[in-house]
Amino acid sequence: MARKKQEVTPTVADAFNIIADHFTEAYEVQPDSETGEVITRNKFAYTERRVLNALAKALYWEVENTEQTIAKWSREARDAFEQIGSPHTSEEDVQRKLDFVELLNAQLAHLVVAQEKAAEIFQQRTGKEWKAPKPSRARNAAARPRQEYTTPVGDRMRQMGILDAETPQTGSNKAA
Repeated sequence: MARKKQEVTPTVADAFNIIADHFTEAYEVQPDSETGEVITRNKFAYTERRVLNALAKALYWEVENTEQTIAKWSREARDAFEQIGSPHTSEEDVQRKLDFVELLNAQLAHLVVAQEKAAEIFQQRTGKEWKAPKPSRARNAAARPRQEYTTPVGDRMRQMGILDAETPQTGSNKAA
């Protein structure tokens, strides 16, 4: 009876290590004059460091961009929610926006794990701590007051953190 071959799914760390291994070639340096010990170095250390830094940096910016996109779509969902009942906005429109925000949040979770792993591999391979670039623009715009609604869409928006029940205001969709 033939055994079924198990598929092994590489992790993010495996992927980064494979890339780093590609830029690793050991060579020996003159023995240490005091101990006589031969020192081994990576011939491609500079390139390895640059490539790993580029991966961590690209993931960092992707996390930043995804966070900004989530904020934008959350605002659009909130604005559309306030317009439910108008000729141009339906509850389904808001639901679609919320679905997209949920998808973006799931993507963000994966991106954060990958970025953290890239920074960790950078440190393991180079012996230096990876430093995130400074953001070029404000990450969080000033928060505007949120409204409390008691409709299913409003409940979903509160669960997603788009609406905040602690700061209720009167709105066009406030349930009577």
